[in-house]
Amino acid sequence: MENSGRSEDLYGERIDRCLYNGVMKLVGGVGVGIVCSAVLFKRKPWPLVLGAGVAAGSAISSCNYEFKYSKYLPPTGSSNVNTLQPPQQTESS
Repeated sequence: MENSGRSEDLYGERIDRCLYNGVMKLVGGVGVGIVCSAVLFKRKPWPLVLGAGVAAGSAISSCNYEFKYSKYLPPTGSSNVNTLQPPQQTESS
């Protein structure tokens, strides 16, 4: 059996990873928006909103990819990304 965990645990891990990823991207986007707003745009609010929107869109896209293509992603605790190899093609004569 490839996945030894229960399906509820795997789903919960994916949800947790999506929420964490979304919060980190949102904080980063808002942070970049604040810096750009303060330094470049004379404290206008639109860079903050733009940064938050781009971050939220990126987080949603990342979660969508995680749920659709999770069998191609490395396991959660894996530190070696090179463990996944493409399928070997056999030559037939």
